[in-house]
This record gives sequence, structure tokens and C-alpha cells, in this order.
Amino acid sequence: MLAKDRRTIIAQQTMRNRAPLRMDVASYLRGAIDKFKGLSTEEVRGIGIKISMLGQSGLDNNNPNPQYNLRSFPGRFSGIHLCAIMYAAFKHFAPHQAVGIDFSMEWEIAMGMRG
Repeated sequence: MLAKDRRTIIAQQTMRNRAPLRMDVASYLRGAIDKFKGLSTEEVRGIGIKISMLGQSGLDNNNPNPQYNLRSFPGRFSGIHLCAIMYAAFKHFAPHQAVGIDFSMEWEIAMGMRG
């Protein structure tokens, strides 16, 4: 578990060093918030957990091309897009749960976009 935790820290630092603020992620978060409006908490939880399980085998966050599908959430997604959807899902049903990626700055922007 210690190695996995350290890998997560390194990945987060690498992502933040490349782009301290990810406006693409803020947009993905905003889109997820909008789509979750018509779903039950159980449906949102299912989406978040499915993405986290998919992430256990690895998501390519460096490739911007949509390459992943979810049966419960229509569309094709890049790895970073799925991570943003997962982050938004956990914020919906378990707001204090750490999900292994820090999109807190982007989350604040997405919440500000709500108008």
C-alpha cells in the first residue's frame, strides 16, 4: 500500500507541475455536475465506483484522446475526463472521501460556473 500511495503523490505532483490549473478538468467537472442533476445518488455512486475500478487497472491521463466508454454514462472519454467525472461523483455522494487525485482548485471553479 505504501508504494501505491507514493505513486499517487508523484502522479499528482507531476500533473500539477505540468499545469497548475486545469481548465479542461474544470469544464469536465462542470459537465459532470450538470449530468448528475437528473440522477439519483445511487446512480452517481455507481458511476464513481465504476470509474474508480477502471482506474485500478490504469487510466492514461496523458492522452487527451477519448478512448474509454462507460455503459452507465454515455459518450467516449479520455483518462483525465473520467478522473474528473469520478471526482465529481465522489463529491456528490462522499464529499470528504479522498479519491487519489486532487482537483480541488478545478472543483471550486466548476462550482463557480454554476451561476
